[in-house]
Amino acid sequence: MTTILKHLPAGQRIGIAFSGGLDTSAALLWMRQKGAVPYAYTANLDNRMRMTMTPFLVAQWSMAQRMLA
Repeated sequence: MTTILKHLPAGQRIGIAFSGGLDTSAALLWMRQKGAVPYAYTANLDNRMRMTMTPFLVAQWSMAQRMLA
C-alpha cells in the first residue's frame, strides 16, 4: 500500500528513491535538516556512463548543500 505523508516524521526512517540528481540530493538534505532519517535506494543498472558523470553528480550535491545552508 502506498502512503503519502503530509508531515515529515522527525527521528523516523523514511525511504526515498535516489537518482543522484539535484532534486533527490536536495530532498535528502531537506529531510535530514527536518530531523528525518532518510534511507536512499538506488539501482545499479550497469550504466557505464555513470563513471564519467561522477564529477557532475558531486557538483550537484555541493550545489544542493549550498542552497539549503
